[in-house]
Amino acid sequence: MGIIDDFLKGLPINPVLRERIGILGKKVDEMNASINRLTKKNEALEKENASFLAEVTELKQQLSKQKASTSNFTPIRGLKIKNLPAGGYEETIAYCFHCESPLSSAHRTKTLSCSKCGYKSSIQARHLSLVIAELKKEELPEWWKRKY
Repeated sequence: MGIIDDFLKGLPINPVLRERIGILGKKVDEMNASINRLTKKNEALEKENASFLAEVTELKQQLSKQKASTSNFTPIRGLKIKNLPAGGYEETIAYCFHCESPLSSAHRTKTLSCSKCGYKSSIQARHLSLVIAELKKEELPEWWKRKY
C-alpha cells in the first residue's frame, strides 16, 4: 500500500475515502498474512502426504512379497490343507491335490474324493484330524505311522 499512500498524499481526498482506504489496507495485510500461513500449512501437508504415499507403496510391496512367498495350501499325503492367514491350518476341510476344490466323503469311513475332477485320496474322512496333527508335528499313534 506504500505506492497508493504516496500517490494519495498529493491529492486532496475526502476524509471518508481516506478512512476506507485505511480499512482496505488493513484487509490486504490480513489477506497477505493468511496467504502466507496457508502456504506454509500447504507445504507441510504436501510433505506429510508424500511420506504417507511412500509408506503405502512400501507396505504394498511387502504385502505382495508376502503373498508370493507363501502359498495358500500345504500339500501332505495326497491332500492339500489350507493355511490360515494368522498361522495354522484349516482343520475341517481337505482340498483336492489337483484342482484345490474341497474334498468330500459319503461317510467318515470312506476315502475323500473330489466331485469336480474325480480325484480320490487314500485318506479316510475320519483320519483328517491325524493328517492335521502330522502337519502340526503332534504325537501320532503308532498305527498311523505304519498304515499311511
